[in-house]
Amino acid sequence: MKNIQLTALLILLMTAAPSPALENEGTAEVRETEAIEQAEAGLVESLPEEPPAGVLDRIESFQFEGDGRGESVGIVVRSLARELGLRMDVTGKFTGRMILNAQNVSIWSMLRATLIDQGLRARMTADGTLRVIASTTTPLAAHDEKRDYVLETKEVREIHMGTASPVYFRREKHLDNIKQLTFGGENAEAYFSPDGQWLIFQSTRDDLSCDQIFVMRIDGTEVRQVSTGKGRTTCGYFYPGGEKFIYSSTHLESDDCPAKPDHSQGYVWPLDPYDMFVGRLDGTGELERIASTDSYDAEATLSPDGKKVVFTSDRDGDLELYTMDLDGSNLVRVTHSPGYDGGAFFSPDSKKLVYRANRVETDEEIRESQRLLKQRLVRPSKMEIRVMDADGGNDNQVTRNGAANFAPYWHPDGERLLFVSNVLDKKGRNFDIFMVGSDGRGLERITYNPTFDGFPMFSPDGQKVVFASNRNARVRGETNIFIADWRE
Repeated sequence: MKNIQLTALLILLMTAAPSPALENEGTAEVRETEAIEQAEAGLVESLPEEPPAGVLDRIESFQFEGDGRGESVGIVVRSLARELGLRMDVTGKFTGRMILNAQNVSIWSMLRATLIDQGLRARMTADGTLRVIASTTTPLAAHDEKRDYVLETKEVREIHMGTASPVYFRREKHLDNIKQLTFGGENAEAYFSPDGQWLIFQSTRDDLSCDQIFVMRIDGTEVRQVSTGKGRTTCGYFYPGGEKFIYSSTHLESDDCPAKPDHSQGYVWPLDPYDMFVGRLDGTGELERIASTDSYDAEATLSPDGKKVVFTSDRDGDLELYTMDLDGSNLVRVTHSPGYDGGAFFSPDSKKLVYRANRVETDEEIRESQRLLKQRLVRPSKMEIRVMDADGGNDNQVTRNGAANFAPYWHPDGERLLFVSNVLDKKGRNFDIFMVGSDGRGLERITYNPTFDGFPMFSPDGQKVVFASNRNARVRGETNIFIADWRE
């Protein structure tokens, strides 16, 4: 296939700074509106979600050229480069080469999201030219009032390794001082220690074939593995005091990683033969198996008051939620509806539970759910967030969007919830973090990364939030742990 040229015109609408009198009369606003309308003349359609035919999503480099007279050009280009995670190797005052350092990551989706995030107008012309209309208030010399500058791709080919997308997106107003803690592999489900100084998480990295449990400080240092290295593990969570932890593992079944699920039946999650264990973080003593049966026993979390554990099990023939004391005693089943109930967390006062549920109602849905369950599978394509009392009473549905909603966690105020959903992506691939009241009101989007953001958790003092994300991934599917200051 011959190389394809994709040209992006950054049409900068530049006018001299108006006088205060003219500004008061709205002349500046009218002038800018007219300029935008003129710049958009001949633009045929809105920027589509997918690249038009003939426009590939593997772009090796952008070439930027300007004559150096328009300072605002450099500002816009550098801003765009920063938002896209591009590196500019400057070879002249306003001449540089921005290299997309990524592998197997769609530049199109990142570019589109960045333009929308910055409030820039963009259209595709009939010949495949991408026109980006930007405005600036930077005063310019009279001879440089209007000028077109070109961002042009030189070749379409395999692209380089490196940074693929930004760590921070401008509209993520609740997240400040975002810091990436892991770099490479698949890292997820990071949860704070009771003192807020450590994180426990699961990771497939280095020579590991499947997830093991790790801990690290909240600054990303002192990373160490705390599980046995056998089987597959999931859902690590600190015990009170931070000296012990609970997690689930398949190592009693086999030292090897379980087989991956058969996706010929669509997107399904495997129900591997997990047992729950309690171990010491210093590695001393024997692992203690608690409340486990020859079934799926996983997704365990603890109440903030340190008295109860909630977990998911199919020990009674369906995926239900159970609570118990820390030693495994006083086991109580708290859900009783057909379908998958799981991923539960206690409220800050330990009196309520939030969880995800795929409730099946029709005879056909129940039969399909049971058929998959016999194959040790579950289909998570439609899950809703629910809230109930810790004893199972007052069970209420929070979300009603028909999407895949999961990983809920309580806001420190005990009234709002964070959760993850693909509701805004028609293809169901992009997951973002949202916030909503426990009564289902006041929905607000938290993250704007065009790939995956998930598994949010607040620190015990409510000042920080940790989450997993594909942002800044070097290769497709790489998921890392990020931490941020929370801003109301």
